[in-house]
Amino acid sequence: MKRYRFGNTVLVLLIFVALASVVAFSLYSSAERDILHFSAEASDGAIRLSWDPTPLHSGDRLTLSIRSYDSESVVTLSPDVSEYVFTDGIDGEKYCFSVQALLANGKSCPPHSAEQLFLLNQDPAALPTVIFRTQDGLVPTFTPLDPPEEGMAGRSITDNAYVEGRCAITNIASAPECCGEAKLRVRGNTSAAMSTAADKLPYKLVLKEPADLFGTGRADRHFILLAQAGENLKTYLGFLLGDLCGLEWTPACRYVNLIVNDDFKGIYLLTESLEDSALSEHVDSDGILFEGDAYWWKTEAYFHSRRLSHGMGYTVKYPEIKSANDGTLRALQAYIGMLEDQIFSGSGLDVIDEDSFAAWIMARDLLGSGDPLGSNAYYYLRHFDGVDTKAQLAMGPLWDFDAAFVNLCNWSDQHNSTPTLYFTQLFTNRQFCQCYLNKWRSISPGLSSDLDRQLKTLMEAEGDAINQARRQNAQRWGRDYISLEEEAAQRLSWLEEQAAWMDGELSRSEEMNYQNFTLIPLFLSDDGRQLTVSFRGSDYKRVIFAVWSEDGGQDDLEWYRPTLDSSGYWTRTITFSPYRADGVYYVHVYADLGSGRELIAGTWFFRDSRK
Repeated sequence: MKRYRFGNTVLVLLIFVALASVVAFSLYSSAERDILHFSAEASDGAIRLSWDPTPLHSGDRLTLSIRSYDSESVVTLSPDVSEYVFTDGIDGEKYCFSVQALLANGKSCPPHSAEQLFLLNQDPAALPTVIFRTQDGLVPTFTPLDPPEEGMAGRSITDNAYVEGRCAITNIASAPECCGEAKLRVRGNTSAAMSTAADKLPYKLVLKEPADLFGTGRADRHFILLAQAGENLKTYLGFLLGDLCGLEWTPACRYVNLIVNDDFKGIYLLTESLEDSALSEHVDSDGILFEGDAYWWKTEAYFHSRRLSHGMGYTVKYPEIKSANDGTLRALQAYIGMLEDQIFSGSGLDVIDEDSFAAWIMARDLLGSGDPLGSNAYYYLRHFDGVDTKAQLAMGPLWDFDAAFVNLCNWSDQHNSTPTLYFTQLFTNRQFCQCYLNKWRSISPGLSSDLDRQLKTLMEAEGDAINQARRQNAQRWGRDYISLEEEAAQRLSWLEEQAAWMDGELSRSEEMNYQNFTLIPLFLSDDGRQLTVSFRGSDYKRVIFAVWSEDGGQDDLEWYRPTLDSSGYWTRTITFSPYRADGVYYVHVYADLGSGRELIAGTWFFRDSRK
């Protein structure tokens, strides 16, 4: 009995071993008959798939699956085919390819898969390219918007909703597989409002998935595509000077090409948005980012301050505020009132980060910027808990350089010309003047070499690609072509002359009691009754001052003739009537240049007789 059972056991084992051998052989044979060396390679307008089909038999077959985000197709191939060239793709779309061998014995081999971007222009030496394809071919649109009242600044746009679509970005090492859902809209104010849908427009780009497009280690979703800034170095140099002057917050940027729905839009400057991860490095969750905004009239959530022109309002960029009655907005208004009282009393430097204010205006002075209303003055508080907040107010990033390089051998318009910023008042404070002077002494010795080095780095890394894109952009939009090298030489020469002028002015500042910091030094008595106006200009003849209030709209304009003193200043002391209103006043200087009276310079001050 035991021997019988043993014999049966041996027989079962033998059968099991035989079956296992057959299965193993079958599996081994299937594995041996799979394709070998599968690869995928992209080139201009094509993706080439290749493999070695040698192990396959005549009864076998291949299936090729081709998938994109919204479509899928399957192609059947004979077993002797060794490659497949895909040419029917959409520019900038990512495709997934899967090749699988189906054997004659019914076995299926594991699929071999690869993903590739389909690009019509696969040039690794070209600039990074942003390729955006909208759903159903829709085009981002907008409607020009005029200010609601005369005297308000600029024009803007409305009805500029996002258009959904797909976006791919090429030739960026820190984001090699950037492709996916995104949305695009027209952005900007005057730059967009003065254009049509057929023109080269600025855009806001939002990716569904964050990507590191600048090699900073920060993966963001929101980006700005600046149109005119892509064609020159103004914005690039503006950001660079902000960084060299010591601003802690400067947006990253890079030049790119833009294609929307197969339409080459030209060369753009791609920049970080203030809404993304760079914000969190400077503003905590309980902090605030706001703007001295000439386009405040576009939103309901704004306020005006008492001491600045009503042409300028304040709007909050972070956190999001939609109502004028929002508690945070009202608290910020009270804080700004306190801040202005301190600045205009001469004791406000404790509540501001004076180094960031000096850095911001120094960069503007070096750039010789005009258009103070459109200069986008951003301010931030890392923490904000109302009027009694302990955090110091800091200047945010520089932005908008369309009016840069206009005031050669002169201070910027932001420095001292209109009541839209605080610098005219700050430059009457000896401590702030000393801060500005100390900063200048620290950066000016190496400024020229630093700028030259940074531009050479750009030219060595991307000069050929930028010049190629500039040529294509000039052809697309009918612009004059200028090479990166030629423009860089012109801009550097301009900046060197401007820096030399500033150095001369500042070298005399201490011996002249800091008057060189302002074009028109003003000295207002504590009771607001007397104003002494000075203007340095011994070369001018027959100088005359004009003074009027903002509220009066020049109804109260009065003319005053100054006298020329031995130090080269035209000076006049004015006594105000007790019936004169408090508020913003303007001072203009006119001189006879031989062809009649011409405006030479202007400034402003805030009169407060209640102090």
